Amino acid sequence: MSIAMEDTTDYGIQAETPAPAAEAAPATPAPSTAADELFAKARSLVAAMEGPRTLAVIATELNVSKSQAKDWLQRLAEEGVVEKLLRPVRYRSTRTSGRLF
Repeated sequence: MSIAMEDTTDYGIQAETPAPAAEAAPATPAPSTAADELFAKARSLVAAMEGPRTLAVIATELNVSKSQAKDWLQRLAEEGVVEKLLRPVRYRSTRTSGRLF
């Protein structure tokens, strides 16, 4: 932090004043990251899925690698957005699961 000296009286006494606000850290929080925004979009797309889908199909639909889709699906399962089905492994939205029509 730089200090600017300013003459405060006729006697030549100088007082320290803080540097201009341009050097201060921003007070507002940083906007969400691109990764957060992308995950939010993936969450909404996966939540709107109709019927169970395999990891490969979901990865293709989201245009991401299987490992990225798997990470997101694990996170979404922990959040309760999707349900993991076994034999064969598939994922379905909890929003649409159990619907009869």
